[in-house]
Amino acid sequence: MNARQNRKGLSPLIATILLLAFAVSLGTMVMSWDVSGSSSSSTCADTNIALQELASRTAICYDADAEEVRFMIRNTGRQTINQLLLRVIHSEQQFVELPVTTDIGTGELATLRAPFAHNSPNQLVGSIVPLASDTICVDAEIQQIRIPPCP
Repeated sequence: MNARQNRKGLSPLIATILLLAFAVSLGTMVMSWDVSGSSSSSTCADTNIALQELASRTAICYDADAEEVRFMIRNTGRQTINQLLLRVIHSEQQFVELPVTTDIGTGELATLRAPFAHNSPNQLVGSIVPLASDTICVDAEIQQIRIPPCP
């Protein structure tokens, strides 16, 4: 009778090995799902921009005669920037998004222009959002930029 009881079920050692194999395979499957979805977040984590300063003033202005916003931007991240979105809020609290296509490499400085017709005497406020590998990187956005008239 005692020999019959030993044959029933799995031994604790084999059960432990099977549970560990199941846990490892399940963990591998979960990790592979995470890797496929994290590529855009890692692209944006390496993206950063800064407005260039000239004579203690940020280098951004609105030229009413040319009807454009001019600005100098530096890529301070580790990812090439393919495009920028210049978001401008004008006096009627309306939001305008101006795409600026450019390739700014790591550490490079670029002087850019975005066409924008504006006829209100009020000052413009805007923000600049970088795009890297066609991904909008909101975490690298420069917000609440005052856009004065060009001298």
